[in-house]
Amino acid sequence: MKSKPERFRGVVQLGHKGCAVEVAFDPAEIWSARPKEIVYQGVKGVPVSGRFNRTPFDSWIIARWGKRFVLLSDDHLLAARVKLGDEVKIEVAPA
Repeated sequence: MKSKPERFRGVVQLGHKGCAVEVAFDPAEIWSARPKEIVYQGVKGVPVSGRFNRTPFDSWIIARWGKRFVLLSDDHLLAARVKLGDEVKIEVAPA
């Protein structure tokens, strides 16, 4: 069964590895999604697909500093025509 997408708004923030938006839910609770090892050595996250200001994208939700964030690449920002500090609409579901 396919998981229901989650929708939320957030502000594009600069993290230590690029831009991200804080996620207000726990993917493990909502989707029973387990983190997998991703791009950064030792960092785990939940792969997601969805829309970022109506632009399709694939990314990861990671946990940092007691919070959760969806990672946004420079390509995501360019495609969605947004920049650091902008408020955005995001819809994601497990990939």
